[in-house]
Amino acid sequence: MNTNNSGNAQFDEAINYLKKSVQLEPNWDIAWFYYGYVLQAGSHFHQAIAAFNKAISLAGSDKKFVVETKEKMRDNENRVSQSSNANIKSSS
Repeated sequence: MNTNNSGNAQFDEAINYLKKSVQLEPNWDIAWFYYGYVLQAGSHFHQAIAAFNKAISLAGSDKKFVVETKEKMRDNENRVSQSSNANIKSSS
Protein backbone atom coordinates (compact mmCIF):
# COMPACT_ATOMS: atom_id res chain seq x y z
CA MET A 1 0.00 0.00 0.00
CA ASN A 2 1.35 3.42 -0.97
CA THR A 3 1.56 6.12 1.65
CA ASN A 4 1.46 9.80 0.88
CA ASN A 5 5.22 10.05 1.33
CA SER A 6 5.95 7.29 -1.16
CA GLY A 7 3.45 8.82 -3.57
CA ASN A 8 5.22 12.15 -3.31
CA ALA A 9 8.54 10.43 -3.87
CA GLN A 10 7.13 8.79 -7.00
CA PHE A 11 5.91 12.15 -8.32
CA ASP A 12 9.28 13.71 -7.57
CA GLU A 13 11.04 10.86 -9.36
CA ALA A 14 8.76 11.14 -12.39
CA ILE A 15 9.21 14.91 -12.48
CA ASN A 16 13.00 14.51 -12.35
CA TYR A 17 13.05 11.93 -15.15
CA LEU A 18 10.82 14.00 -17.39
CA LYS A 19 12.76 17.17 -16.61
CA LYS A 20 15.89 15.37 -17.73
CA SER A 21 14.05 14.20 -20.87
CA VAL A 22 13.12 17.73 -21.89
CA GLN A 23 16.64 18.91 -21.16
CA LEU A 24 18.13 16.17 -23.35
CA GLU A 25 15.50 16.52 -26.10
CA PRO A 26 14.17 20.11 -25.81
CA ASN A 27 12.24 19.87 -29.09
CA TRP A 28 10.28 16.72 -28.17
CA ASP A 29 6.67 17.85 -27.77
CA ILE A 30 5.49 14.59 -26.21
CA ALA A 31 8.11 14.82 -23.45
CA TRP A 32 6.95 18.36 -22.66
CA PHE A 33 3.33 17.16 -22.57
CA TYR A 34 4.08 14.37 -20.08
CA TYR A 35 6.31 16.67 -18.05
CA GLY A 36 3.34 19.03 -17.77
CA TYR A 37 1.00 16.14 -16.98
CA VAL A 38 3.17 14.94 -14.08
CA LEU A 39 3.68 18.49 -12.83
CA GLN A 40 -0.11 18.90 -12.86
CA ALA A 41 -0.58 15.64 -10.94
CA GLY A 42 1.91 16.90 -8.37
CA SER A 43 -0.02 20.20 -8.01
CA HIS A 44 2.72 22.27 -9.66
CA PHE A 45 0.15 24.11 -11.75
CA HIS A 46 2.17 27.14 -12.90
CA GLN A 47 5.04 24.93 -14.06
CA ALA A 48 2.58 22.57 -15.75
CA ILE A 49 1.08 25.45 -17.73
CA ALA A 50 4.56 26.44 -18.93
CA ALA A 51 5.33 22.86 -19.97
CA PHE A 52 2.01 22.53 -21.82
CA ASN A 53 2.67 25.83 -23.60
CA LYS A 54 6.05 24.50 -24.71
CA ALA A 55 4.44 21.26 -25.94
CA ILE A 56 1.90 23.25 -27.96
CA SER A 57 4.58 25.45 -29.51
CA LEU A 58 6.48 22.35 -30.65
CA ALA A 59 3.47 20.31 -31.81
CA GLY A 60 3.20 21.86 -35.24
CA SER A 61 0.28 20.48 -37.21
CA ASP A 62 -0.81 17.73 -34.78
CA LYS A 63 -4.23 19.23 -34.06
CA LYS A 64 -5.46 16.48 -31.72
CA PHE A 65 -2.33 16.79 -29.60
CA VAL A 66 -2.71 20.56 -29.41
CA VAL A 67 -6.38 20.31 -28.40
CA GLU A 68 -5.63 17.75 -25.68
CA THR A 69 -2.74 19.83 -24.38
CA LYS A 70 -4.82 23.02 -24.32
CA GLU A 71 -7.49 21.18 -22.31
CA LYS A 72 -4.88 20.16 -19.74
CA MET A 73 -3.56 23.71 -19.64
CA ARG A 74 -7.06 25.11 -19.05
CA ASP A 75 -7.51 22.64 -16.18
CA ASN A 76 -4.34 24.01 -14.60
CA GLU A 77 -5.37 27.61 -15.13
CA ASN A 78 -8.70 26.87 -13.43
CA ARG A 79 -6.94 25.23 -10.49
CA VAL A 80 -4.56 28.18 -10.13
CA SER A 81 -7.52 30.56 -10.22
CA GLN A 82 -9.45 28.54 -7.63
CA SER A 83 -6.39 28.34 -5.41
CA SER A 84 -5.86 32.10 -5.65
CA ASN A 85 -9.51 32.76 -4.81
CA ALA A 86 -9.33 30.42 -1.81
CA ASN A 87 -6.19 32.18 -0.56
CA ILE A 88 -7.86 35.57 -0.86
CA LYS A 89 -10.91 34.38 1.08
CA SER A 90 -8.82 32.75 3.83
CA SER A 91 -6.71 35.89 4.33
CA SER A 92 -9.77 38.16 4.66
